Amino acid sequence: MFACCLAACDEVARVGATPDHGHLPELGARALYVAGDFTLSPGAHTGQATFREASLLTSGQALGTGRGDFSIGADAGLRSAEGGTAGFEAVVDERGRTLALIVARATVNGEARALFVAVPYTEVQAGRTLHLDGTDRVALYASGPAGGTGSTFAAAATGGRLTIDAIVGGKLSATLVADFARIELDLPDMAVVDGGLFASGTWTLAFQASPVVMCGGGGLAGHEPDFATYDATTARLTAGPVELIAGKTEATLSGAAILSSFGVDPMTLTVAPDDPEIYYGAGSAAADPQRVAPNGLVSVGATLAVRHDNATDHDLEATAIVVYTDDPTGATGNKCLLVFAAHMSR
Repeated sequence: MFACCLAACDEVARVGATPDHGHLPELGARALYVAGDFTLSPGAHTGQATFREASLLTSGQALGTGRGDFSIGADAGLRSAEGGTAGFEAVVDERGRTLALIVARATVNGEARALFVAVPYTEVQAGRTLHLDGTDRVALYASGPAGGTGSTFAAAATGGRLTIDAIVGGKLSATLVADFARIELDLPDMAVVDGGLFASGTWTLAFQASPVVMCGGGGLAGHEPDFATYDATTARLTAGPVELIAGKTEATLSGAAILSSFGVDPMTLTVAPDDPEIYYGAGSAAADPQRVAPNGLVSVGATLAVRHDNATDHDLEATAIVVYTDDPTGATGNKCLLVFAAHMSR
């Protein structure tokens, strides 16, 4: 359905100077990632990156299993990494757009380094070249102390190109060539509410009706249309009151809505690997025949990730992921993920 307009877009030459300002979409809490409007400092330098077999990231994962190499020249310095990890995911920004976020991460001499590329998800097709514009298609390099979450240096690219070399078995390979310049952003401190991770008490849990669907693995690649009619109700995600008990290092959620949605009660929320701004709760991993699934598939659980960086005493943002597979043993790695935005309020 996109063939006509996408082919035309690829033929359009970019005219004029590279924009000196842009916008990094709000994509939730991710280590080193920053968001908001920015202005490029004078003096851009060419950077390049390769993503090889970047794997599909799921809830609680910050690192992929693919390889990421990058070399970014910015602020009169060269920042590079070889043999880092690479992954990608579908994320929804503050404007409701579904974007593909392609990420490479590495640690070099005690410094954490990351390269992010955000482009429209529907444009990620093998053989396509996408032109950065600083708003809908943008790249970000960020670095900071290893083991931390905040960036001490950030550079962005508003011009350049991302070539999608291949998408095989749900893994993506791509090449980026772009000019990067330093940017300045005010980075908010991590929120602490009531002396704990979150405000304890009774909350109301709700789920967005429609999910983002991602299928990967050789046997299920391209099966996203199988879930075209699925919503939160079909996926057996149940809204309702939940009880939150928050400590300083972990929290628990309990109630009928938690048991019905995730198959456990209570659910313990612990810090996600390599990203202390997300707290992750795992549901039951057992096959769930009560959850509706397309022919030949079975649901093998659901997870919940709650954001900590923008938590208040009356609002929490979260993401629920329901996992389907044709191989409950997990040997093949074939999975379809239904990603639902979630919200807790009181």
